[in-house]
Amino acid sequence: GGAAETRVRGLFALSPVNRVEAEIHLVDLLPTPAAGDLKDLPAVPPLRAGWTFGSAGRVEDCLDAPHIVLVEPFQSSVDDPSAGWLAAGMEGGLRDRLSQSKRVRIGEPTEAADAVVTGTVQKMGAQVRVTARILDGARRAGLGAAAATGRAEEIFRLQEQVAGQVLAALGIGAEGLTTTPETSSLAAYRAFVEGNAALARGEVAAAESAFLRAVAI
Repeated sequence: GGAAETRVRGLFALSPVNRVEAEIHLVDLLPTPAAGDLKDLPAVPPLRAGWTFGSAGRVEDCLDAPHIVLVEPFQSSVDDPSAGWLAAGMEGGLRDRLSQSKRVRIGEPTEAADAVVTGTVQKMGAQVRVTARILDGARRAGLGAAAATGRAEEIFRLQEQVAGQVLAALGIGAEGLTTTPETSSLAAYRAFVEGNAALARGEVAAAESAFLRAVAI
């Protein structure tokens, strides 16, 4: 007989955060099976769909679609100005590191995210302790955790370590992450971070002063 179209709905877990609901249209030379033939198939519990594809959907699109990750502001565990700028530096640096992965797109606070990263920076004498949690964007359930410890001068290494652990929690490899420090001067990086913070607050003059200080160091 002629070709018959069979529709199959399925759920695919490509990673801990991307559960994809897809509708696949199969063209077969065999007749579509009667509904009674499928009555013994187990029911599939509903899962949150990361993406939904209809007849025009392609599996390749699903595989290539990046994870939307929202990095929330990191908090300082103590009222210490030096810890405050380190928290801001960790947040910004983590965004930069994660965005280097082709499988990640950094989300905005106003959009739905597949995963959310929250974190804390604790300064203990000469040591800095960074902890982060990776949460499901919809359910806020824990997907994993990250932690790194080192001196303030090693902030770029700490950023790299935390980024790698975040990617691992999302089921993504760390290939492509830059390991070269942005600068060898911690003072210059601090001035740069403080300039970005001032710019975010709309304090243009303070931001310009901080950026000039960073260049001059």
